[in-house]
Amino acid sequence: SFLIMAVYIILYIRHNIIKPVGILKSAAKGLEEGRLNTRVAIKSSDEIGELGSAFNSMAYKLGSMITELKNTQEMLRESEKKYRNLVDDALVGIFISTAKGEVLYVNKTLSAIFEFESPEKLIAGGALPRYKDAESRQAFIEELKRTGSVSAYELELLTKTGKVKDVLVSAFNDRNIGPVVVVTFGVPAGPRSNSSQQ
Repeated sequence: SFLIMAVYIILYIRHNIIKPVGILKSAAKGLEEGRLNTRVAIKSSDEIGELGSAFNSMAYKLGSMITELKNTQEMLRESEKKYRNLVDDALVGIFISTAKGEVLYVNKTLSAIFEFESPEKLIAGGALPRYKDAESRQAFIEELKRTGSVSAYELELLTKTGKVKDVLVSAFNDRNIGPVVVVTFGVPAGPRSNSSQQ
């Protein structure tokens, strides 16, 4: 009878503990590999059954969160594409650069204004060669750092062939990467008068 009892206990443990734990382990690996519809079929009323129910609930919530995140990312990509197209095709020249002179973005109008064949070639050259003199650029950057943003700031910039362009500049200071210059170009009217001089 002892031997029969031992065999019964072994079978009970295998069927009610080891097997369900193996199922949970396999299901967890499925989630890890991205199979978000993974569920377990453990219907016992003990702690293992409760663990199975908790796993299924967690898997459902995780799947819902990831699906919502993917939908949000897709919406953001569509919005970015929409507004990027507006900026790319704007009738004014726009570029974004850091305070160190690294150009992050240039639209097609700006590359044409400065006599470049493409935005990529202007980006490759950086922002520093586009300023007529280093002093006026430094004064502009200092004003931007001090105020956080500038509007209708007048600068003299150079085209690829060295022609001088009088422009009006608007810019803001980005908290994440420091001063980022977003410049809208136009021909200033009247005498030169920067906001820092008023």
